[in-house]
Amino acid sequence: MQFSYVLKGKWPTLSWLAQCNKSDRNITVYHGAGVETKPQWFCEAVWDDAFDEGNFDTTDIIAGSGARIRDDRITFVSSGTTVDRIQWFEDKNSIFVSNSLSCLLTFTDAALDPSYSGYIKDANSVIAGLDGYKPTLSTSRGDIRLVYFNNLIWDDQGCRIQTKPGMGRDFSSFEKYHEFLQRSMAALMANLRAATRTFSFKPMGTLSSGYDSTTVAVLGRPHGLEEVITFQRAREGHDDSGASAAQRLNLRVHAVDREDWRKEKFPEVPFIASYSSAEDMVFLGAAQHLRGKVLLTGYHGDKVWDKMTPYLSDQIIRGDASGLALTEYRLDVGFINCAIPFFGTRQVRDIHAISNAQSMKSWDVPGDYSRPICRRIAEEAGLPR
Repeated sequence: MQFSYVLKGKWPTLSWLAQCNKSDRNITVYHGAGVETKPQWFCEAVWDDAFDEGNFDTTDIIAGSGARIRDDRITFVSSGTTVDRIQWFEDKNSIFVSNSLSCLLTFTDAALDPSYSGYIKDANSVIAGLDGYKPTLSTSRGDIRLVYFNNLIWDDQGCRIQTKPGMGRDFSSFEKYHEFLQRSMAALMANLRAATRTFSFKPMGTLSSGYDSTTVAVLGRPHGLEEVITFQRAREGHDDSGASAAQRLNLRVHAVDREDWRKEKFPEVPFIASYSSAEDMVFLGAAQHLRGKVLLTGYHGDKVWDKMTPYLSDQIIRGDASGLALTEYRLDVGFINCAIPFFGTRQVRDIHAISNAQSMKSWDVPGDYSRPICRRIAEEAGLPR
């Protein structure tokens, strides 16, 4: 079993598609220019370990995707979030796996049904969690199968889902959880800057007036985060700029007009092509700042860090599918969506217990928008209440 690489210069820079031949067990990997290719592994990813080791198949702290050969099997690794996924299709001769739905459909000459009205409902089923989403997408050639968060194994027994490692961490106190977040962030930052990368990344934050992005920026700042993008206004029109917090954290701010997408022709296309809605089109105006970046985002912070979240399952139940629409867009522009709240998210029950602990009362506030973990991280970093 071995990889054979074929560069596709006109493909989205971070896209890849692996064609696994059933007869001779060889794998041909077609890929864009930004994909890292090694004899035993390939990726467009960052994770919490040394880059040179390529051990992204042994962790759940990973953003992006890739594949690793060990012994006589290959592990296709999906992002440790549900804002990305991998997808695969099987015919009588081959298994096709890709991080891009568009590439997979085109390469296999499979077509969707333009008269089917349920695509958005099916895509949004991911918010029901890992055991609740619709795992198939019907095409003219048969079902494409979707893999969120977990990994896909291919060996002489065929394809099967493998649960990611990473459960059982000690989140018995704020201090232990905070230490885990800091340690993961430090390892991630070292990985993305590795000198042996063919295509190195730089970190970029997002910053609004809310809890989640502020917490992510505070966590990233000691480990090399230097710049952020901020949308000056929320979709409802009120001021949502994170410029004030950025100034206190000594972060360089790139202000983006959330209406800049209107200047583009057919702006919805890459977002709808991700098998999602077009809600993240606001990032079109930030393209020049996103190339070559690992974008540290706060997606899913509303369920992990909210004191009153009712979603305490280890199956990653979400409130919405925000962030998923970026999948095809990010592969083309060339950035990785790294949603920090997903780190350790399967232990949301332990995190929720921290939020409601007596020791966190000083960072609790009245009302329905209280995230004591976020407030404590921010205030201990010097941000005023």
